[in-house]
Amino acid sequence: MSSTDDFFVRAYLSFDAWKYIPRERFEWIEEWHADSDRKYLVGVIHFREIKEGELVEGE
Repeated sequence: MSSTDDFFVRAYLSFDAWKYIPRERFEWIEEWHADSDRKYLVGVIHFREIKEGELVEGE
């Protein structure tokens, strides 16, 4: 049985500031939310983007 990295993931990300999230890497974003302390998004991203790392800028 062979495996592949060619699939999409629905992901939940929580973060301190919008500037750290590379929105252009997501296929689409289903939900944005912001409180004074934290922000989050739910979106669909290709697994390769996660596997290759550096999804969050500035880390």
